[in-house]
Amino acid sequence: MLKRKTIETVDAEITAGMIPQRARDAENRAELQSVKWTAEGAVKGSGDGSEYSAT
Repeated sequence: MLKRKTIETVDAEITAGMIPQRARDAENRAELQSVKWTAEGAVKGSGDGSEYSAT
């Protein structure tokens, strides 16, 4: 009985530790996507500006 309780506790600790790791992974992916969009925008916006002209 004691061994099973220890295993459950370890599983719970591993699960609790995985949530912050997943959040960091998602944050890193979002940051990389933001950098990609910024770089793409810089390339697209390097023209004469007529692409986004209000007139």
